[in-house]
Amino acid sequence: MVKPVPPALLRPTISARYLIALCAFSESSGIDIPTLAHSKGLPLTVGVDPEAEISFSDFIELIEAAAGKTRDAAFGIHYAEALPLRATGVFQNIVANSRTLRDAFQAMSRFIGLVTNAFEMQYFEKDGAGWLQLDMPVRSRAHTHFVDGQLAIVALRAKLLLGENCLPLKVDLQRAAPQALDEFRRMFGGNIQFGAELNRIGFSLATLDRHLPNSDPGLFRAVESYGAFLLTEKQQKTSLSGRTAQYISQSLQRGEATEKAACQALNMTSRTLQRGLAAEGTSFSEILESIRSSMARHYLTNTDLSLSAITFLLGYSELSAFSRAAKSWFGCAPSSLRKRRD
Repeated sequence: MVKPVPPALLRPTISARYLIALCAFSESSGIDIPTLAHSKGLPLTVGVDPEAEISFSDFIELIEAAAGKTRDAAFGIHYAEALPLRATGVFQNIVANSRTLRDAFQAMSRFIGLVTNAFEMQYFEKDGAGWLQLDMPVRSRAHTHFVDGQLAIVALRAKLLLGENCLPLKVDLQRAAPQALDEFRRMFGGNIQFGAELNRIGFSLATLDRHLPNSDPGLFRAVESYGAFLLTEKQQKTSLSGRTAQYISQSLQRGEATEKAACQALNMTSRTLQRGLAAEGTSFSEILESIRSSMARHYLTNTDLSLSAITFLLGYSELSAFSRAAKSWFGCAPSSLRKRRD
C-alpha cells in the first residue's frame, strides 16, 4: 500500500484571479459557481481577494465540473478567451514588456511560480520551433479543460503581444480528441495532435524572433528584478516535501527523479534532505511512490495514452516494471484499471 504524501505538505495553489474569472465567465452560461462548489464539497470562497491563493486541486475539479454542466467540449478555450490578459501584476508586466516573443515565453517559463506553485512551464527549441511545455502536477483528478485553457492563454497572449493574428506551428494535447474540432482549430490552427505524450504549444522561430511593439525595456528591467525577488521569497516559504514533490513530478520523464539529483536541484546534502522530509512525516521514496501512483491513475483513467507512453512518463525503463508497480498500487494490472473506466 502506498503511503500518500500528506496533502497539507504539498500545498498546490493558484491565484484566486482564476476563480474570479471562472465565476464571471460561467455566469453567462447560467452556471452558479458558488452553488456548484458547495455541491462538490469544495471550500472555495468566491468573494476572495484577487491577490490570495486558492487550492489548485479544488479549482481544477470545479472547472471540470462546470465544463461538464455546459457540455462544451471547448469550455477551457472559451474560458481562456474570457480572461483579462492585459498587463496587470508583476508576472504579466514581465511578459508584456519582454523584447521578443521568445523572451516573453522564457519569462513565462521562469516566472510562472509567481501565480502558481502547482505546475510549471518549460521553454525549449526543437525541430524548428520554440515550445512551451505545460508540466502538470500529480493529480488523480481530470484537468482536461484546464490544460486546454492554459495553452489557449499562450496562443492568445502571443496574438496580443505581437498585435496581429498569429497561429501556433503545432499543438500537442494529451487529451482525447473531442467530437467537434472547429473551436480547437480556430484557436490553435490545423496542426493539433490529440493523445500526445505531452501538453505543449510551439511557434516558428521566425515568429519568436519578432520584436514586441509595445515592450518597455526600462519597465521590464524593474519588474524582472522585483519578480526574481518575489519568486525567491515564495520558494523559501514552500515546504521541503512540496519542493521535493514538485521536482519529482517534473523530472520523472527525464529519468532524473532520484534522491541524488533532487539534492543537487535543491542545493542540499542527502542527509539534510532525509532529515527535513522525516521532520515533515515523509521520505523521498514515499513521495516518489505517491506521485507515480497518482500520475498513473490519472493517465489510465483520464487519457488515451498507451501503456508504453505512460511507462515513459513515469520514469520506468520497462513496461513490466510499471505493471508490477500498478498491481501493488491498484491491485490489478494497468490495462484492467483502464477497462474499468470504459
